[in-house]
Amino acid sequence: MVSTIPDQCDLGAGCNPFILTKDLNDTDDSSGIAFTGGGDIDTDAEAGYQSTKVTDRTSQTFAKGTTSTKFRETYDYFYRLFSMGTNPASSDDFVSNADDAPQPVGPPLGGKRAYYHQGDLTIQQAWNIQASDPINQMVVFVEGNLTISDPSDVEQLIQVENGAFLAFIVSEDIIIEANVGNNTLTSNTPNLEGMYIANGQLTVQSAGSAAGGDQTFVGAGTFAGWSGVSLGRDYASDSDPLRNVENNTKAVERFIFRPDLLKNVPERMAQPRLVWQESN
Repeated sequence: MVSTIPDQCDLGAGCNPFILTKDLNDTDDSSGIAFTGGGDIDTDAEAGYQSTKVTDRTSQTFAKGTTSTKFRETYDYFYRLFSMGTNPASSDDFVSNADDAPQPVGPPLGGKRAYYHQGDLTIQQAWNIQASDPINQMVVFVEGNLTISDPSDVEQLIQVENGAFLAFIVSEDIIIEANVGNNTLTSNTPNLEGMYIANGQLTVQSAGSAAGGDQTFVGAGTFAGWSGVSLGRDYASDSDPLRNVENNTKAVERFIFRPDLLKNVPERMAQPRLVWQESN
């Protein structure tokens, strides 16, 4: 499996072309270490294996998993953890508003342990989960595609306060449309917060240079696509040739670690992963 990241960052001119970069204080080794599930990391378009831009550390070392059988924390895995049953569609939480899903204000219908929708789901209005809310832990299963759009230019479209939790677990693809982003290119304010896990591909769409180039997308939390991750944005604009230079100094997609989400994860998602095998 290959996750494609555009080769827009050229060495020089303040560019920092690494998958993991240092913190804002430029602290040594703050960029962390990349982990793989057993595969290699090739960071160059040249033929052959080249892992020269993995991390902003002095050493380019990354941790590589073994080739033994691993757990895949997919839609089915979490579905079983939450014991969603054989017919959750009988109490579909978004059946009447799947094209513009609002933040739930009550518990899941039918006594389910998590929210559920059968079919494609679109979010295009603000969600804001606060720690003080009566329901401050939300897990949403989407048996289909999840599309996230920001036609009203909210920018901070989905917020999750420290102390709260939100996860979208999707059986197909997660599509983040080109209008989800910050107009201010230097802004690190998150557009989406929480956990976003897709069995299919997670795609951050691009408006394209003909439309004036892309906004900066900032995600805070976990963003995973088991079939790949496509980050297609580019600052380049047909109408403003100077905007292309922004690719040399600013990442057009940025992801921020949210350790508090791990602390506040629902108990069912934190269960130990065990394999039971009969033996003689």
